[in-house]
Amino acid sequence: MIRLKDSTANYTDSYGLAASLASILENRPEDYPTIHDTHNWYLIVNNYLHSLGYNLVLIKDPHVSALRGYHLIIQSDDNGRLYCVVGKDGTMVHDPLANNTKYSRSLKDVSYGIISRLFL
Repeated sequence: MIRLKDSTANYTDSYGLAASLASILENRPEDYPTIHDTHNWYLIVNNYLHSLGYNLVLIKDPHVSALRGYHLIIQSDDNGRLYCVVGKDGTMVHDPLANNTKYSRSLKDVSYGIISRLFL
């Protein structure tokens, strides 16, 4: 995992998502697709990840203590904007938005994104 910052250049409504994914996969956030419709963000991101040989699975309210390794922690605000940080073993370890994050540490309405290799 590398610590990348999010310029939000490609993600107008998905703050931290590209940089969080790129931090975990150790690639460039600017290579990720632009997301304007946050209702379809999961499909858009998974289509891109599939082209790299990965899959993203979302889990709502898991037993956080059971999570192992790096993963996404995703929240949305009342306007549907996504806020994403990097977690490890159920705890936030990297916030790509640094000091101006909207991420709330109160574990309400949180999804956890597990990235795995595609096996065919």
